[in-house]
Amino acid sequence: AQIDQTIGPLVLFDDEASPDRVDVRHLQWPRPSPDGERLAFSALAHVWVMDLPDGEPRRLTTGNEATEHSPQWSPDGQWITWVSWQDSEGGHVWRARSDGRGEPEQVSRIPGYYDKVAWSPDGSRILAVRAPARERAAFIDELNRGQIVSRDLVWFPAEGGDATVITPLSGETTRYIAS
Repeated sequence: AQIDQTIGPLVLFDDEASPDRVDVRHLQWPRPSPDGERLAFSALAHVWVMDLPDGEPRRLTTGNEATEHSPQWSPDGQWITWVSWQDSEGGHVWRARSDGRGEPEQVSRIPGYYDKVAWSPDGSRILAVRAPARERAAFIDELNRGQIVSRDLVWFPAEGGDATVITPLSGETTRYIAS
């Protein structure tokens, strides 16, 4: 077959390939601090904190290869907890000082798929929904996630440690757990 195809004009953009600053237009899980003066959120697969109303965002963690999401403030505003995920290893529950001092601390000991983290009112425990990492890894298509069957509501000591199962969860139950 002989084909004669016209190609349009060459399109060039003056955008820098790897700029020092990126304007993020999609924040996930924005959470104001208990005193309303700061905001924690996820963007670009990491947890960020900024002063309100128009402070400069700063990344809470550094060097972490895992995605980070679902930040939550401790009741006293001194800590932020979040969950991580890596396809090869699963995820964990983490916490870090909200002012960014010190290194992040891994709260969970066993990898899994963690979601919907929350603090107890007195700040002594961190709650989460936990499922086996293998069940989450089975969902390759993010738009058709299916249903994770084996989920538990668990708590950890705020400083980290073994999970204590509060109750197994059914599909209807997780809808009522605050995110």
